Amino acid sequence: MGIRRRSGVLGFLGAQLDFDECGLVQRGAWDAELPDEATANGVKKEKVEQEEEAVEEEEGTKRSAGLNVLTGCGMMDGTEISEAISTAIHLYKHNIRPDFYAPNIDVCASINHYTGCLESSDIPRNALVEAARIARSCIRPICKCKVCEYALLIIPGGAGVIRTLSDFSSAGNDCIVHPELRNIITEFRTQCKPIGTMCMASVLIAKVLPGSTVTLGKTSPKEQWPYASAIEKVKKMGAKVTMQNVHGVTYCKKHNLYSTPAWLDAHANYSDVHEGIGKMIAMIKKNMK
Repeated sequence: MGIRRRSGVLGFLGAQLDFDECGLVQRGAWDAELPDEATANGVKKEKVEQEEEAVEEEEGTKRSAGLNVLTGCGMMDGTEISEAISTAIHLYKHNIRPDFYAPNIDVCASINHYTGCLESSDIPRNALVEAARIARSCIRPICKCKVCEYALLIIPGGAGVIRTLSDFSSAGNDCIVHPELRNIITEFRTQCKPIGTMCMASVLIAKVLPGSTVTLGKTSPKEQWPYASAIEKVKKMGAKVTMQNVHGVTYCKKHNLYSTPAWLDAHANYSDVHEGIGKMIAMIKKNMK
């Protein structure tokens, strides 16, 4: 079988890959080392921002920017991918550019998403590096975030929010939220900017902002709402929890918060979740100053 040399999927990073006749990458076929993380992400993000600015100039529009906090990649140990993508799509529909950030820390636990089993590895997975898969490499460490540059904050769900962004999965109502994210949430509240959460991400808001009103879906039937036990734990934090279906959105006027159940509903499908997130983003946009 012959070998062909050409730029592959990582060509934008300057790497040359060897492919066989079936289009499969050959092992050990690198011509050059990849640039370091800072260079790769910096070049990619700068290029994307320049392209978007050119489009905005051509269309005579100027998009607001939305801060999207991710943590890893995958519903069992990171960010729920479809929630993150649905969020980005709906933000763009409302002329809001999503900018992605994630903590530069190791993922608390790595789960095999095919078997559902815990993976053991000597090499830990990094939440920022994994989240870059969702953000198409256009992502920054959360420590680099400047709240003044953003009109709203969105936090998609997934187990990463209760394992890496907090320890809610083990500590419950006594959990601790990642300090950098806590500061961001607090600053958004201080500046009266809207915050949107979905799925289990709503527990972060309940912990950081006392007296919040959020939704975590419903308490029954159990087979449809398998994470209902989180509701009582969040109530112990001092939060008020409203019952919503997958298409529902809860608005907390006190803190300018919006939340929707998303995949907390085990009977939901991609269309349901996409619709619920879209409704939440539309409400946020309508109420933005």
